[in-house]
Amino acid sequence: MSGMGSSLALQGAQALAVHLEHQIDDPVRALQSYQAAITPIAERYQASALEMRPMLLDRRPWLAWARNAALRLTPEWLMERKTRQFYHAESATQR
Repeated sequence: MSGMGSSLALQGAQALAVHLEHQIDDPVRALQSYQAAITPIAERYQASALEMRPMLLDRRPWLAWARNAALRLTPEWLMERKTRQFYHAESATQR
């Protein structure tokens, strides 16, 4: 849903590189720390997708109209800020 898998793949690749770089002598430990960092983010993305699914995929015309109207009426600056907040809060390379 909404490109979150692509975002997670890019974050995961970056995080894996960082963890391997910081623990170059111990790749098993690097992979374990990578998994510990990325798993909670992946779980939140999955939970978010499941929450959004009914709103995005519901076929009832009135619900689609309400969703589309809400999105049209939301100021662009607010959508951008919320998007940045969502993706900034999810970083597998933070320590």
